[in-house]
Amino acid sequence: MMECLVKSLNVGMPGLLQVNGKEVRSAFVKTPSEQPVFLHSLNFEGDGQGNLEVHGGVDKAACAYPYEHYPHWEKELGAVMPAASFGENLTLTGMTEDSVCIGDIWRMGEAVLQVSEPRQPCAKLGARHNRPDLVKKVADTGFTGYYFRVLQEGYVQKGDYAVLEQRPYPGVTVQFVNGAIYKKPERADLERILQCDALASGLRQSFEKKMRNLFPASL
Repeated sequence: MMECLVKSLNVGMPGLLQVNGKEVRSAFVKTPSEQPVFLHSLNFEGDGQGNLEVHGGVDKAACAYPYEHYPHWEKELGAVMPAASFGENLTLTGMTEDSVCIGDIWRMGEAVLQVSEPRQPCAKLGARHNRPDLVKKVADTGFTGYYFRVLQEGYVQKGDYAVLEQRPYPGVTVQFVNGAIYKKPERADLERILQCDALASGLRQSFEKKMRNLFPASL
């Protein structure tokens, strides 16, 4: 089994990115750091978000992407993909969507983080690689990455081990939640997800709405 560690730590401030022929403010493009970076409750030092209505906040303090997916996308796109190609702060090994659960508490360096929700790809991902179809491909594969909230602030750096400290919801993997986002879920699946107290509040509201629409007698 591959060790869980921080393969790359990436930060960047908002700039302009061409999306569907328009310039939009985005911090999707990030640069790897070889030095320790302090992780605050809302973001890494030197990192930011372009649109705070859909990015950032306590439930999206840090974005993570599994390094194991990089070879798949390099083959798919026919190009070498540099670090932070998915706009992630943390490129992690040994922590794919099928092995990480919502509510997991991980220690990385001095910081303690909790998995809050899957990352849902947007048009900026396609714009970054000049492949508008990449958003759908990421959703179809389930290779989405995920977000952390910060339980304890502190320095994190490339090469830090990621140590699992608690797993309160072992059946609610990121992959499982992705299935409920992108496909029509069973009622039992939604109930299982909504029982997870660690689920990000925005996604909880989305699932509650989906429950009401699909199974009106359930709430």
